[in-house]
Amino acid sequence: MKTSRLMSVPVVRGVTAVLALSSLLACDESRATPPRSGQLPIVWRLVGASDPGAASWSGRPASEDEQVFFETATGVVAIDSPTGVVAWKASLWRDKRPTSFNIVVQADRVFVNELDSVFALARGDGRRLWSRSVGAPVNFHHAIASGDLLLTTTYQPSVVALDAESGATRWELTLPASWDSGGILTGLGASGDTIYVAANEYFIWNGAEKRGALLALDRATGRVLWSWSASDRHSSAGPRIVVSGPLLLVGDAYGNSFFAVDRFTGEERCRVTGAADSFGPEEPPEVRGDTAYVGSNDRFVYAVDVSTGAVFWRRLAGGSVSHSAVCGPYVLANMLALAVVPRDGHRAVSLMLSEENGADGFPTSGIAVVGDIAVFATSRGIIAVRCT
Repeated sequence: MKTSRLMSVPVVRGVTAVLALSSLLACDESRATPPRSGQLPIVWRLVGASDPGAASWSGRPASEDEQVFFETATGVVAIDSPTGVVAWKASLWRDKRPTSFNIVVQADRVFVNELDSVFALARGDGRRLWSRSVGAPVNFHHAIASGDLLLTTTYQPSVVALDAESGATRWELTLPASWDSGGILTGLGASGDTIYVAANEYFIWNGAEKRGALLALDRATGRVLWSWSASDRHSSAGPRIVVSGPLLLVGDAYGNSFFAVDRFTGEERCRVTGAADSFGPEEPPEVRGDTAYVGSNDRFVYAVDVSTGAVFWRRLAGGSVSHSAVCGPYVLANMLALAVVPRDGHRAVSLMLSEENGADGFPTSGIAVVGDIAVFATSRGIIAVRCT
């Protein structure tokens, strides 16, 4: 196993945004905004009615073709990414803080988890096709679709495999009984006939001492094919898994690292580790060619060799990064401001949407990328920027 160690940096943790996106209105009159020097142009914006008592969405939006999908305080909205035109809005629950970890789009369906329920919507018009309770809270937890299956994690904690057509349960897997102090399931990945699960095994009931773990499951039955656990009891895994060729890429926020595991054998292949006094990435890297890019809570954005973990470059974003995404020649990093980091690793990092009380607010969600357009929620609405 090859390990890359980074120089020491101070701990600067991001704070989850707490302003509302309770309803979406028409596009702002100033749909496009000329960029300042070094910043990206805003191509459109949707303005949300503010409710200081609620929180705006911090999950990951989905994209399919030219549409992007976001959770709001009452359900899901589908938006045309080039224009900002709202295609449809689905009302699924009463006005509340949006809490799902992500939205899933597959073929002609959109899936979202909320509280103890899972909803399936028609991608074309947002009609509710089915909804069902899984008997335990699913908010903040991950969901993926794999062929005719929708898989979701719960606080029970377990992985529930649902028939994507009907919502009926195919199989369910709970945490290993040998985990005496319990734990949580944090993320999912899939490739072919295998499902991958990220989890944290607790050694103290509150998770102050824990270690990351991965499980590979047979897609048809949920049978465990192999399992892997970190050796460090101050580590984590998740909240999602990226499949890149023969590797599983996973973040370790608690242990300030991100790592790769062989998806066929469960053997750890490489790990990039930061300073001991910092937290690591909330999400796994995103791969382009032979390079994996990720933003971290230690305030840096990294570009590393995906097969060896060798660090090509790292750039200071300026704050703790909760979400990052590759968009054209840039890595975009959400740190309650938007850091625009050139992928060449040499040009200056620029900052935009950094004012809490500005007209556009600050970014709160993950970033959906469609072509050269990146779309994300802010404390005041939804914004699209062009990565040129």
